[in-house]
Amino acid sequence: DTTLTGTTLSLAAVSMGGDNLTLDNSGLATLNGAVTGTGALTASGGGTLDVDSTINIGSVSDSEATTLSGGTVTTTGGQSYTGSVTLTADTTLTGTTLSLAAVSMGSDDLTLDNSGLATLNGAVSGTGALTADGAGNLTVDNNITAGSLSDSEAITTLNGTGGAEAITTIGGQSYT
Repeated sequence: DTTLTGTTLSLAAVSMGGDNLTLDNSGLATLNGAVTGTGALTASGGGTLDVDSTINIGSVSDSEATTLSGGTVTTTGGQSYTGSVTLTADTTLTGTTLSLAAVSMGSDDLTLDNSGLATLNGAVSGTGALTADGAGNLTVDNNITAGSLSDSEAITTLNGTGGAEAITTIGGQSYT
């Protein structure tokens, strides 16, 4: 297991094997190349994380403000993003459980492919398409503004902030 601590961290491709990697940065941490393995990736510094390539690992625990530019994050376990997430490319998150705080999609698309529970804890905003098409369930705890919404999860629970929420799309909404 490895912990990298510093103001800024910049990594090319990372092959984790079965080991865990912790990023403890107070400034910017950048994952420039593919990250692979079966271990856990933890981003727990007070800084920000930029992911510029694909991730295919065991799990992700990320408490930093994160920019996803790599297209796909695939885990055999769960993914938890407790800091805000910004998309700068169409992004697919695949894992057993997915938990996201606020998501700024811009004009990019976000696809959630989960076998367990996917939870959108914070507001989701943008003009891209939001797709939830895993075999699991989806819980929405805040407002969604998107270009379109397609939800084929087994069960969708709309909790809302203060007991109410708004799901607003420019295009259509499909719940199947």
